[in-house]
Amino acid sequence: MTATAELTLTALVAHIRDGDVSAEQATRSCLERIERWNPILNAFVAVDADPPVAQARAAEAARRAGETLPP
Repeated sequence: MTATAELTLTALVAHIRDGDVSAEQATRSCLERIERWNPILNAFVAVDADPPVAQARAAEAARRAGETLPP
């Protein structure tokens, strides 16, 4: 599969909905991409990974519980 950070949002939502990729995996992939490219692009002043990872875990728990998540 293509790296999650390189998927379109529509494709990524489908993979998360189908359980092929967890929300946490997708979030961490994006954070890794930021870490790799930010020294060159200087697009972020600071990145706090804890809140988005916690939100991704909560979304994944809700998905596993059968809740319908918004895109």
